[in-house]
Amino acid sequence: MVLRSSKPFFKFKKNIPVKRLPQLPDKSKEITNLFESVSDTVYYMDKTSKEMVYNHPLSKQLGFSSSKNRPLHKCFEKKSSIEFKKYLEDACDGNTHIRFLNGKYKDGSLVVLQTCFIPHIKDEIVMGVFIMFKNISQVEKVETDLQIRNLALKLAETSANLGTFEYNYEEESFIGSPITYEYLHIKDIKDIKDISSHVQSLMAPEDFNSMVGQFTSDKKINELITLKYKINSNDGEKMFKSVANIQYKENRPYLLTGIIQDITKEVEIQRELDVKEQYLKNIYNNLSIGLWCFDMERNELAFASKGLESIYDLPLQKFYDKPDISNEYIHPEDIAKVENARSNLMKGEKIELTYRIKLEKNQVKWLHEETIPIKNEEGVIIQCLGALYDITSQKDLEHEIDYLSKHDDLTGLPNRREFERIFGIWVNKENFTLMSVDIDRFKYINETLGLEIGDEVLVEVGKKLHRLVKEDGLVFQFGSDEYIILLDTTPIKSNQLANEIIKTLEIPFNIQGYDIYLTVSIGISFYPTDGKTSSEMLQRANIALNMVKKNGKNNFKIYSSTKNISTFKKYKLEKDMRTALCEEQFELYYQPRIDSYNGKLEGAEALLRWNHPEWGLISPGLFIPMAVESGFIIELSEYVIKKACQQLDSWRNDGLPVRPVSVNISPRSLMKEDFIEVLTQTMNAYNIKGEWLELEITEDTLLTKEPYLIEIFSKLKEMEISIAIDDFGTGYTSFTQLKEFDIDIIKIDKSFIKNCGADSHKDNQIISSMIHLAHGLGIEVVAEGVEEIHQYSFLKQKECDQIQGYYFSKPLPAQEYEFYLKRGILRPKSQIKLSFEKNRRQFYRMEFPYPLLGSFSIVEFYNESVVIGKSKVLIENISIGGLRFITKLQLPVNPEIMLRFYFKLFGKDYSLDGKIVWKGEVKPEIFQYGVKFNIEEQTRDELADTMNKLYVYKKNNKPIPESNFIDTEAVIYLNRQQKTIK
Repeated sequence: MVLRSSKPFFKFKKNIPVKRLPQLPDKSKEITNLFESVSDTVYYMDKTSKEMVYNHPLSKQLGFSSSKNRPLHKCFEKKSSIEFKKYLEDACDGNTHIRFLNGKYKDGSLVVLQTCFIPHIKDEIVMGVFIMFKNISQVEKVETDLQIRNLALKLAETSANLGTFEYNYEEESFIGSPITYEYLHIKDIKDIKDISSHVQSLMAPEDFNSMVGQFTSDKKINELITLKYKINSNDGEKMFKSVANIQYKENRPYLLTGIIQDITKEVEIQRELDVKEQYLKNIYNNLSIGLWCFDMERNELAFASKGLESIYDLPLQKFYDKPDISNEYIHPEDIAKVENARSNLMKGEKIELTYRIKLEKNQVKWLHEETIPIKNEEGVIIQCLGALYDITSQKDLEHEIDYLSKHDDLTGLPNRREFERIFGIWVNKENFTLMSVDIDRFKYINETLGLEIGDEVLVEVGKKLHRLVKEDGLVFQFGSDEYIILLDTTPIKSNQLANEIIKTLEIPFNIQGYDIYLTVSIGISFYPTDGKTSSEMLQRANIALNMVKKNGKNNFKIYSSTKNISTFKKYKLEKDMRTALCEEQFELYYQPRIDSYNGKLEGAEALLRWNHPEWGLISPGLFIPMAVESGFIIELSEYVIKKACQQLDSWRNDGLPVRPVSVNISPRSLMKEDFIEVLTQTMNAYNIKGEWLELEITEDTLLTKEPYLIEIFSKLKEMEISIAIDDFGTGYTSFTQLKEFDIDIIKIDKSFIKNCGADSHKDNQIISSMIHLAHGLGIEVVAEGVEEIHQYSFLKQKECDQIQGYYFSKPLPAQEYEFYLKRGILRPKSQIKLSFEKNRRQFYRMEFPYPLLGSFSIVEFYNESVVIGKSKVLIENISIGGLRFITKLQLPVNPEIMLRFYFKLFGKDYSLDGKIVWKGEVKPEIFQYGVKFNIEEQTRDELADTMNKLYVYKKNNKPIPESNFIDTEAVIYLNRQQKTIK
C-alpha cells in the first residue's frame, strides 16, 4: 500500500492536506483487508485526518508510469471533475453513489471509469469515503463489438444473400437460417426427413458427389472447405458457393458449420468480365504500345516497355542510357507542337498529342502520346508516366477511308461529298459555273455490252473531262453516268468548254475491241445568278439538262431563271400532299357510265379531286404522277377504296339504287402483299358486295409479276369484283393476256375516241376491231372521253356497251350524282360549244375577233412576293376593269393570289395586275377565267385610250397593228400547243 501526498484538490469547509504515510496503524482491520484484496484502484479519504491513500494509482490505469503518478484532479476531463467533487461531498454526508465518469488517457482519448463512492461509517459517524475506480471501456467495447457482429451477421445474410447452416453428424440434424432454407427450397425443416436426399434432388450428380466427398474426407481440424455448385430453381439454374468447417470428435466428424451464398450474378458478371478481358487482351496484343516512367527527382528513366523498341526500332537499353533520345526523331514540322505540350506537362497538366517521328531511310510513323504528371504532397512533380501508341496504320487507314469517302471508287474522281466541301469554299468567289454532264443512253451500253465495258466507259469519260477542264476547275462523279463540273471561268468560256466536251466525246471510244459512240447532254447554271447554295445550283443545272434531253440530247443549255406558274404550283402541291390526306382535303367525284343503246345509268367511275385550300380544286392529272413518284399512291389508293365503300353504304342506307363504282388502282397498290386483306377488311366494314366494285388497272400492270397477278385476279373473282383495263390500246396488252387474266371490261382510251366517226378511217377500224374482238372474248367495252355527237353515234352503231364522257356528263360531286341515281337515265347533251361568260363588269368590254396572245405570272401569293417565270395565255376580251382569258392551267378563284398579265397592243407593252373572280370549264381540261384589275388611275386612263382606239379599228373593220393576235380558235390553239410540248 502506498501513501501519496497531493496538492489540495477537494474543498469542503477548508483545504484537506494529504500526507505521505508508510502505513496505516490506526486504521481498522477491514480497511486494510479491503485495500489488500481488491485489484481495482481504491482510494480512501479519511475525513478526520484529512488524508488520502490508495492501493494502485489511477494514473497507471490511464497509461502513465507509476513513477509519474499524476494528481487525481488531472485524471478526469473537466465536466467529470465537477461531477466527482459533487458526489464525493455527498458521500461524506453518508450517501453511496455509483457513477460513470470520463477519465483522460495518456494519448488524450477518453475512457469510461466506473466510480463508486462508499461512505465508511462507524458508530453512525462517517469516518471517511472509499473511492473505487474500474476501467470498463474494454467491457463496453466487447459488448458493443458483439452487438455489431450480430447485426453484421444479419445484414450479411440479407444484403449479401448469405445463409448459415449447421449439420450434426451424430444426430443427423440440420439447422439453417431463413435464407438457407430459401436457397434449398425448404418451406419447413420438419418436413425434410433426409436432408442429404433433399439436397441431392436439387443438384447435378457430379456437384453432389463432389460435396459428399469433401464433407466425408479426412480433413484437418479447422480447415475450411470451399465448394461451388449449381442448384435447379423455378428461375432456372443458379450458382451457389459454400464455405464450411468440420469439427471432429474422437477423430470422427461431429459438427459441420458453414455459409451458403447465391453467386449467380457474380458468376455471370465474372463471365462477362472474362469475355471483356479477353477482348481487351486481343486489342492490347495487336497494338504497338510503349510504356515508360521517368523519375524527375533522380532525372532518370525508371521503366520502359519493349513496345518502345518496335516503335523506334532501337534497343531498349538506349532509352535507359539516354532518356531523351526520342526527341531526336521528332518530325521537324511537329517539334514546336511537342515542345509546347511538354511545357504544359511541366505545369502539372496531363497531355495528349499526336505527332510524327522520322526514322532512318526517311520512314515516317505517326505516334499518339498520353503522359500524366505524378505529384507529391507538396504538389511537386516527382514522376511522369507515359504511353506511346504507334498509330501509323490507323492514320493510313483514315487517309484511305477519307479518300474513299471523297472519291468515286471506280473513276477516282471526287464524289458528291467532296463537291459539297469544295462548293462551300467556292462560294467566296464572285462567280463561277456549274455544269451537269449526263451520258445519253448509257443504260443501253450496260444492257448490250455488259457492266464491265460500261465501267470502262465511265472511267474514260472521266479522264477526258478531267483533261478538258485542266486547271480551270474540278470534275466530280455523281451517280453512275452523271458528272458535275465546277469552272472558275467566264460564261463565254464555259459555253466554249461545253461545245468542246460534246465534240470530244463524239469521237468513238475503242474498248475491248468495240467502237463505242457517245453523246452527252449538258445543263449549265451560274453562281450566284442561278442560286447561292449547292442544291439550288444543282437543281437549276439539272432543269437545263432535262430540257436538253427532251429536245433531242447531245447539246447543252443554260438554265433560264424563269419558272412558270405550272412549276410553281407543282412545287407547292408536292409539299402539301400528305397533309391534305390527314385534313380530308380529297374528295371523290363520280362520272356516269351510260348504256349506249338506251341511255340507262350503268355505274360510275370514282375520280379523286383535291380541294386545296389555296389552289382550289386540283385534278388527278396533276397530283397523281407526284403521288406515284413519291410512293404516296398506295395510301391514296386505299383512301379511294375506303371513300367509295363509305359512299355506297350511304346511298344504300338512303334507299337509293346501288350501281357499280369503278376505282383506279395503281400497280404498286396491287402488288402490295396485304392488298386483298386490306380490301376485304374495308368491304366488310361497310358491308359492301363485290358486284358493286370494279377495279381499274393500266395495261402495263399486266407486264409484271404475271403469276402473282393471276393469283390476285383469281381472288378478286371469288369476291365477285370486276376487273377493267383502263386506257386500253395505249400499252402493250395482247388479247391473249386478256384471256389469261380473265378481264371483265376494257376501256378504250380517249386518244382513239377523239377522231372516231369523222374522217379518220384508221381510228374507226381500230375501235371496230377492239369492240369485235372483246365481245368475242365475252369482255364488255367502255368508250372514254366521248364529247361529240358523231363520236357517240359511231360507237352506238358499233355496239360499244357503255359510254363515258362529257357528252353525257362531266365528273360530279356525290350529291349531284345522286340525282342521276334516282332518275336512272341520262340524256345526251348538245355538242359542247365555247360559250363566253356573261358580262359581269361595270365597264364596257372589247371582244377580240381572235384571241390576243399574252402571258401571265403570279407576283403575290398569300401576302408574300414571289418571282416566277411566265406562262402563255389567250386573252379573249378586255376592259378598263378587267379581262377574260382562257388556258389549260387550272387556277383557283382566290383573292390571296395576285396575277400579272403581259401583252402588247398597238406596239405598247402592258403589265397589269389583277385577281381571278370567276372560273368556268369550257372543254375538258380547258378553263376560262374572269379577272378584275388592281391598277392605278393613271394606268386605267392609258388603258381607256387604248380601248377607244380598239373600238375605232374594230368599227372600221381594220386589223390591229403591232399586236400579238392569233388567227385560230382558242381551244384549237391550246390543244396544238400541248401536242408541241409533248
